[in-house]
Amino acid sequence: MTMMKNSTHLIFQILLLSQETTIVYKNCKLLTSPFLLASPPVLVFKRIIIIIIVAPPILILGSFLVAKINNLHNNARKRRWVPITVALFFL
Repeated sequence: MTMMKNSTHLIFQILLLSQETTIVYKNCKLLTSPFLLASPPVLVFKRIIIIIIVAPPILILGSFLVAKINNLHNNARKRRWVPITVALFFL
C-alpha cells in the first residue's frame, strides 16, 4: 500500500510540473487523462518541439520538391532526358 501511495504521489508531482492538465487529487487517487499518465512531461515537450520546429521546414521543402518534380514532368514532354534525371535524383 505504501509503495502504491508513493508512486501515485510521484506521478502527481510529475504531472504538476508538466502543467498539461487539470488534476483532481482526492483520497489518494489520481484522476487525469491516460495519455499523460503514459507519457512523462519530457516526451510531451519533445512532441511539441517536433511539431513546432521540425515539421514546418519539412512540409515547405516537401511542397517545393513536389512543385519542382511537377515542373520537370511538364517539361519532360519537351525533353526526354528529364525523367531519367528525376529517377537518378531519388536513387
